[in-house]
Amino acid sequence: MGGDSIAAAKRALNEILSRLQPQDRFSLSRFGSHVEHVTPLFAAAESGAVAAAAKALRSVDADLGGTAMERALTEVFALGDRLSGADVLVITDGEVFGADALVARARAAQQRVFVVG
Repeated sequence: MGGDSIAAAKRALNEILSRLQPQDRFSLSRFGSHVEHVTPLFAAAESGAVAAAAKALRSVDADLGGTAMERALTEVFALGDRLSGADVLVITDGEVFGADALVARARAAQQRVFVVG
């Protein structure tokens, strides 16, 4: 993901951050050939945490290699074990292989996954 794609993803994430309520909790991870957790895990969406996430998002780039979707989802699903009811939003411009296996993994982890591609 690069150029217009990463810029559009950042705009979308900034809009999502701006709509979080203080009672919401969130985390931000990015992935390529490995996963990087950008924010503290499941921070309360208070103004300071949202501002810090928006600031961190400004420096995020698509520089982590290829799209290893299965590894990314596996790591993010493991975060959900710590907080029941967590939903996962994936923003990608990559082609997803093995979608049936990914759906089965999400069901097993009892996670809802929303994808914007």
